[in-house]
Amino acid sequence: MAMVGACVGAYFAYVAAFGVNVVFWDDWGWEANLLPGYPTLASLWGQHNESIIFFPNLVAIPIIHLTHWNTLAFLWASAVLLVGALAVMIGTFWDEIRKAPLLWLPLPLLVLSLAQYQSTLWAFQIAWFMVLFAVVSAFALLAKPEASMKRLALAALLGAVGSYSLLQGLLVWPGGLLVLLASGRSNRLRVAWCAAGVAVTAGYLADYSFAASGSASLSYVLAHLSVAVKGVLITAGSIIPSTASGIGNISSARVSQLTGAVLLAAGAGSIVVWWVRGRTPGPQAFCVALILTSMLFAVMLIPGRLAENMYAGTTSRYDTFMWPLLLGTYAFAVMERPRTIWRRRWAWAPLLLLSAAVAADAFVSTTVGIEQGQVTRQVRLTSVDVLANWQTAPPAVAAPYLLPPCANEAVVCSELKAAAEVLERDQFSIFSDPSQVSSLREMGIVPGGVPVRPLAIPASLSGQVNASASSRRAWTVLSAVYWSDPALESEYPQTSHGVTEILLWAIASADEVNAQAIIDAEWYPPVTGGFFLAPYGPVYRSWVLSGLS
Repeated sequence: MAMVGACVGAYFAYVAAFGVNVVFWDDWGWEANLLPGYPTLASLWGQHNESIIFFPNLVAIPIIHLTHWNTLAFLWASAVLLVGALAVMIGTFWDEIRKAPLLWLPLPLLVLSLAQYQSTLWAFQIAWFMVLFAVVSAFALLAKPEASMKRLALAALLGAVGSYSLLQGLLVWPGGLLVLLASGRSNRLRVAWCAAGVAVTAGYLADYSFAASGSASLSYVLAHLSVAVKGVLITAGSIIPSTASGIGNISSARVSQLTGAVLLAAGAGSIVVWWVRGRTPGPQAFCVALILTSMLFAVMLIPGRLAENMYAGTTSRYDTFMWPLLLGTYAFAVMERPRTIWRRRWAWAPLLLLSAAVAADAFVSTTVGIEQGQVTRQVRLTSVDVLANWQTAPPAVAAPYLLPPCANEAVVCSELKAAAEVLERDQFSIFSDPSQVSSLREMGIVPGGVPVRPLAIPASLSGQVNASASSRRAWTVLSAVYWSDPALESEYPQTSHGVTEILLWAIASADEVNAQAIIDAEWYPPVTGGFFLAPYGPVYRSWVLSGLS
């Protein structure tokens, strides 16, 4: 339990260290439910991409009103749900944990993996953690030795909550059926579970728009099947986020594909062994349900993500539904291990291999999670700055830091500004602190969103820099971009000869930010310094032409 407490404490510390209060990307979808006359049943049920997020909407609205839309409240709620899922798992495995506690030490490390940093640090991802908690709890109820219709009804209720929180919540039904296929479970329970699943799924699809889901057609998927298969392997292998690690030779898609193939094979093998050896109920049935859920999750990504881009599988938030594959496979291997080390030594190979995978996951995930937590915090702090300056923020920064695809859809930018106006009027999110907003507006939009030490202003240029609030902001932005990149400090050192070379670099960087560059970058913050410098290009050019720089 000391290990669990340490991991939970470290996870909470991570949220406290890197969480930022700002409305970001999909979070803006909740703004419509704050308008007069809302929410309505239709707005709560409204489809978001491929998902019905009815229950997350129900949860979000009171949190927004109670906290003035402080998104940190969502991060903490998500953390509590994840810890709740961990508690359910510990309860399910408790009898096994007592037999060999050392072998179960990885359990909290896998559940609280920092590989899922995107989910951990993004308010909208509360929907994913609601689904995860519902699915894990439903499986745990169905896996209990004393099967009953009451337990099944409660599990089905949790399944309905998960299903109407995210498309992937529907995976609770095949996973739950696998648990009920364990020996000793009655056909009555199996039929009742299938009936509940069919009814909930029918309700989900009753008003569903496949066109609005953004998913590729079946013909497209079949034509790009090899890309999709590689994407599935990368998704599974990214449980250990090697592609994003930057660690020597493991930072490659091939490593992720190989890792994914091994883990998927191990998971499939676990399900086969469980079935062949008599479909043992209880914790083992719980494990195979987790494994199946992760496998089906990866497959469900094919139409909307992986068929078009296999590297989409490296996305951090997908690990929230993929770590159950490694956990379920490892836990199953622990329970299936030989009871004596002197007999069937070869049979220890799967457990040793999976133990190595767990150790690699703990190291790489923590390394990547801390590094990307720092990056994510910098992005969100910049988002705070952009939101404070929403009236003047150009699409070049409004899109990546607040709401893509603002860069290539003018209507999205218009909707964003209208929503930001509502937030400021009602003093939601960052606007609950007017003094902070005032300071950010005076500073302008800078990378990192915090004041930095200004570059020394040449005496000859001082009059032009201090001529207006706009020119002072231009100098502040130049300073922030300069200090944000150590390479610039090396290439353009400050000297007594002036700043002409720095200004020429700033002009060239600003000129590179054209319409296509903005569209290409809008989904991938942080953006380069040129995006911040672009609005001030004419100012920098005038300073150079003056001959005073």
